[in-house]
Amino acid sequence: MLFICFTWCVLSFIFGCMKQIKQEPNYSVTAKWGVAASGGETGFQPVPDVLLKNQHRLGITNTELAVLLNVTLHWWEAKKLPHPRPSVIARRMGVKSRTVERAIMTLEQKGLMRRLKAERDEAGLLVRRFDLRGLVEKVQDIAEEISAFNEVSTG
Repeated sequence: MLFICFTWCVLSFIFGCMKQIKQEPNYSVTAKWGVAASGGETGFQPVPDVLLKNQHRLGITNTELAVLLNVTLHWWEAKKLPHPRPSVIARRMGVKSRTVERAIMTLEQKGLMRRLKAERDEAGLLVRRFDLRGLVEKVQDIAEEISAFNEVSTG
């Protein structure tokens, strides 16, 4: 009888934990950030760790990283290039538009982004899109290098 009670308690505990994990895993974005990542106006964006962990290696200053993150904030679909205005980014960062423009020029010189010529979007508004292929390629190269190193180290 004691064994049955003990087994029942253990199983209840395990199933209770499993139910809680299924409902809201501790590693989920909302478990960590709550309503700040719930979507809508607040939302969140996925950014590869390799970008942040290799900021210095990529030669990206803090201002340039903030500009990049603000640009990627608008990159919802892989084939639809983002087009935030530098003035909007500047307002978010609390800096002058010229600071953002300089960061964009430097990121272009480093081959991390390209600002395309102005064109009309679907709504007829004049926009300048950002091509981030250079950043993506460099981050992928670093990630592949790290993976290869880890394979050699553990293999």
